[in-house]
Amino acid sequence: MADRKLKMDIFLLALLLMYATSIQ
Repeated sequence: MADRKLKMDIFLLALLLMYATSIQ
């Protein structure tokens, strides 16, 4: 269960990173 939360955190972090790079 903790592994799934970790994957979700990484996924959200990657999504945020792509969003930030697309703004610039």
